[in-house]
Amino acid sequence: MSAAILAADRSRTVQHAIRLVLEPAGHLVRTASTGDEAWQSVQQQPPDLVMASTSLESLNGYQLAERMRKDPALRHVPLLLLVGQSDPFDDARAFACGAVGHLETPFFSDELEQQVHEALDASSKPPEGHVHVVAAPSLSPEVEAAIRQAVEKVAWEVVPLIAETFVAEMLKRKIHE
Repeated sequence: MSAAILAADRSRTVQHAIRLVLEPAGHLVRTASTGDEAWQSVQQQPPDLVMASTSLESLNGYQLAERMRKDPALRHVPLLLLVGQSDPFDDARAFACGAVGHLETPFFSDELEQQVHEALDASSKPPEGHVHVVAAPSLSPEVEAAIRQAVEKVAWEVVPLIAETFVAEMLKRKIHE
């Protein structure tokens, strides 16, 4: 499966390594060096997958994921966080912002390929528990679209609330330990 991928990392070496691994597999890789560049690129031409560093300047990978989840045109695009060896990784924040996974840099090529494959594969399937709207034949396409849009809107409003509750519960447990 060939995909358009945006690799956002301030390190040209990481960008180059991602290209070296993914382009021979048929993927089209675009790069960005700052969070603002990544955000502009995603808005102008949404990719099939975004890989963004947690240490990007101006807008880090977590913040980019949060923005993408708030944008109806981008919320379906999976985002993998790239985490430097010396950078802290926040599991709860990654979950809350909707990242589909993370990859530590530097990485092995097979790890990169596996993470990309899993992220793209997961994005092509409806999420577990996903509600499919099956409309009666008497409904017009406009009504079907309105129902589908309403269900998606509710789902995207509920998911962050669940994530916030999960994070709060995790913090309570850490405080009591």
